[in-house]
Amino acid sequence: GSTIVGLDNLNDYYDVAIKEFRLEQIAIEEKKAEEKGNRWVFIKGSIADGSLVQDIFAKYQPRVVVNLAAQAGVRYSISHPEEYMESNMLGFYQILEACRHSYDNGEKDRDARIQYGVQLRRGIREWSGMTDEQRRDVLSGKVAASEDIQFMEKIGLIKIG
Repeated sequence: GSTIVGLDNLNDYYDVAIKEFRLEQIAIEEKKAEEKGNRWVFIKGSIADGSLVQDIFAKYQPRVVVNLAAQAGVRYSISHPEEYMESNMLGFYQILEACRHSYDNGEKDRDARIQYGVQLRRGIREWSGMTDEQRRDVLSGKVAASEDIQFMEKIGLIKIG
């Protein structure tokens, strides 16, 4: 059988009552799935929590990873840049790192991933040092803070403009 692991911080970006209702519906369906040897595990937490993500990967050893945690919305990214960055950048980075470390021990395509990791870490550090106004300028396309931010846009981690 298969195990599906759901990880969500249940924040209020979308209606929490709807999320809880969906979890209840999944629990009902889980009974049927268990009869076929499948199971569902829900973990309340953030994909930006690297230790948690690594623990999940170590325990469940997923063969397939689907990240649906990205927060959409240009207005939200401008009014709440820290939350947007936590989910869309840091959270996605934690997922990628967990995949990288769990699937090939860092050897396959190592150089490209190392460069990606260096660029991403540098960009996150740079982003962390910005004021809210500077972040809004970057997200609105007024400025590209550096080659690192431009690199993150190029590979699709952020959208500028």
